[in-house]
Amino acid sequence: MTSDSTEARLLRVLATLAWMDGNVTEPERRFLRGLAVEYGLGLGERMQIEEMLETPLSREDFERALHAFQEVASAEDHARLMSRAERLIEADSARAPEEVEALRLIRESLRETSGPSTGVLGKLRGLLGGGNLGELARELVGRSPERNDGIGGDAERRRAYATLFGALLYRVIYADRVVEPEEAARLRSLLAERFDFQPAEVDYVLRAIQLRVAQDLDRQRLCAEFNRITAMEERLGLLRAMLELAMADGEISPEEDQEIRLIANFLWIEVQDFVATRKSVVGR
Repeated sequence: MTSDSTEARLLRVLATLAWMDGNVTEPERRFLRGLAVEYGLGLGERMQIEEMLETPLSREDFERALHAFQEVASAEDHARLMSRAERLIEADSARAPEEVEALRLIRESLRETSGPSTGVLGKLRGLLGGGNLGELARELVGRSPERNDGIGGDAERRRAYATLFGALLYRVIYADRVVEPEEAARLRSLLAERFDFQPAEVDYVLRAIQLRVAQDLDRQRLCAEFNRITAMEERLGLLRAMLELAMADGEISPEEDQEIRLIANFLWIEVQDFVATRKSVVGR
């Protein structure tokens, strides 16, 4: 691995981020050293990071490091940077205004990698139909168990929206490549409760999730489409559902945790909202 690798550039962004509040704490140092080992950086690269942690760096240094990272980074790399940046800031349990601003810049760089959705999402959009899709999404997410739309066009649009919602949930429980029986059962009950589905409708949506959306579309496109038709309240509701679903078997695996964080990044959920929602579900 050369010093110009994507991983090395990512670590340099994080090292400059650590200095944004004028001080690098010991928890932040431990976190960055752990990442250097995880990414397999060589001795020379690790020494470079150590030097950066000993020399105060400016906002200009951060912006230069971020620009250098953007030159080689994919959308997945940007999401990974955002996830690691959030964890770095959480390492010392303090969030300085300068760090919040740096996260905003990283989030903007991530947004620039997002493109229009195509393929199966186009079919989903067609099923959702015209009109105000944001209002439709809020209606579906907030619907009560007693409400029943019946069968027809509205029911089909409801199933299409639920497929998009459920596809992101499915990505979480399949992140560790194992879907536990408890997770599958919780996914079924969640779809039935949230969308007032009958068993046959749940089966329909699960087939669509597993055979079409979850396998055919990547995380970024799913989130871009979900963002297009929802407000932040609905995205936080999805985050809560993802956490509850991942906890269905008693614990959130590292792979599931990573997937949830990446999805939250693409949904533009702020760090404080992510932490608060996670704490309300898992207690930490």
